[in-house]
Amino acid sequence: MHLGIESAQLAGDHRGIGRYVRKVVAHLLELDPALTVTLLVEHEADGGRLVAELPTWPADPSRVTVGALARIRQTPMDACWYPWNVIRWTPPDVPVVVTVHDLVPLLFAPTWWRKVYTAPRASRLMRTTLDRADAILANSAFTASEVRRVLGATRAEVVVTPLAADDFFAAPTPEAVAVADALAIPAPYVLAVGAGDARKNLGLLLDAGEMLATRGTPVTVAVLGPGAKLERQLTSRRASWLVAPGFVDDAVLAVLYARALALVFPSRYEGFGLPVLEAMAAGAPVITTREASLPEVAGEAAMYVDPDDVGGLADAIMHLAANETTRARLVEAGRARASRFSWRETAARTLTVLRDLQRPRQDSNL
Repeated sequence: MHLGIESAQLAGDHRGIGRYVRKVVAHLLELDPALTVTLLVEHEADGGRLVAELPTWPADPSRVTVGALARIRQTPMDACWYPWNVIRWTPPDVPVVVTVHDLVPLLFAPTWWRKVYTAPRASRLMRTTLDRADAILANSAFTASEVRRVLGATRAEVVVTPLAADDFFAAPTPEAVAVADALAIPAPYVLAVGAGDARKNLGLLLDAGEMLATRGTPVTVAVLGPGAKLERQLTSRRASWLVAPGFVDDAVLAVLYARALALVFPSRYEGFGLPVLEAMAAGAPVITTREASLPEVAGEAAMYVDPDDVGGLADAIMHLAANETTRARLVEAGRARASRFSWRETAARTLTVLRDLQRPRQDSNL
């Protein structure tokens, strides 16, 4: 099978969906020795960056080529995979698979002009995508249910292919440890990871940080992530208990997780919630909410708080700071929970969908 993959954003995306694509492709190539892949990019420079990067992937680079999205209709392929929620460039008459990670563009428009212009456009694009797709991959059962709830029935089957964080089990490198040391985050600290979108509910943690400071509890809140929205939130909260190291790579992030008192992930809406699984894999307790997909990911291995309860979150952090037994129990439960998810299994489910789409065409040629 030759698989085309829409990769317009891949060269610049090394976390989130970009990491998902890299991990799944590597395991697809391992699971199917006959598989070859073409990464379809929009700009020639992106193609060059991906070609240079391929030898670092845990995969056979000789079976991966880079092509132009502009020539998608002239690119021979047996199936085309769209990992970034929507289908924009249409291939020739081959099966099409799309991964839906969440419906955030449809459901969360923070300003009036986005509600008027962006959300309706996103809705049309998503509906067109689902009409064209021969199979839909959802990264959680929650996201699969949201596709049906928000967009209605689809002609294609929705298959759940959960994400994973088993790559966070690796021993930290000396280089990553050195970078983490240089950040000099005052311990004990709780970690927040992600952008500043309102649905991430970072304000709850910042309010809890202020409450802990007034109680005289020495806990640092360390916020990792890029973006203007995040910077605006943090600028208004400058305090001795708050640090914002910015963006760090996965290797450094794993070290920071392992050293943290806890990851605090108070989100109101997630398609999956990968930082929860990353933190568990790296050995950090997790405090999160029971919203959206988060209970599906965290199971019984996390402490849960109400997304509007500042005092409840402050109490949970104080409890972890004072109770090593609870912390050790959550670390053990979290590692066990994270071990139930693997990128190999994600790829295996994806490969099953791709092969199932091939069978009707093969049967019609008999």
